Amino acid sequence: MEESLVAHHQIRFSELADQALLSFIQAGSNAAFSELYERNWKNMYNAAYKRLKSKILAQDVVQNVFTDIWERRDTLQIHDLTAYLHGAVRFQCLKQASKDTQHSPLFEQLECTLTSASRTDHSILEQELSNLFTLWIEALPPKRREIFTLHFIEEMSTSEIAAELNIAQKTVQNQIGIATALLRGRLEQTLFISLLATSAFLKM
Repeated sequence: MEESLVAHHQIRFSELADQALLSFIQAGSNAAFSELYERNWKNMYNAAYKRLKSKILAQDVVQNVFTDIWERRDTLQIHDLTAYLHGAVRFQCLKQASKDTQHSPLFEQLECTLTSASRTDHSILEQELSNLFTLWIEALPPKRREIFTLHFIEEMSTSEIAAELNIAQKTVQNQIGIATALLRGRLEQTLFISLLATSAFLKM
């Protein structure tokens, strides 16, 4: 045991490759974790700041990512550290941006559904964006949600919806317009943040 501790203190973590560093972190090494932080925090902070335009929020993003890594160190399986951190920051930026909205109840619910940083990859991102879209639809007022679903999911015309719900066709058109504008704005915000986060980390 003592020999193991001595050997651990003699390791120069700054000289280790990422995967070796991660192995020590999984074993509970604070020194390895500190080295991981020092190597990556600045690029992560800069990427988050470009997205959120807030020093405090960018700091929160970095802290949340590293907190998640440490808390999940026993089960983490990271094969590409750069891609992992890229995805982790992207999700944290989405969470922060989602909180900064007049529709806060919806996005408090959204935060509970977003995938944790330990599971980020492109296929999961697509699934989470799909889940996000579903949440936005569910957050619409009942009648507006029903009209939106009938039109875009069931592919019914505005006249068919008006007849089905026994309301004026103009009312249907207005509700579709309002819902579409709201959802388009939220989707554009989300996709914009995601694309910027991607481009930032490609330059890391």
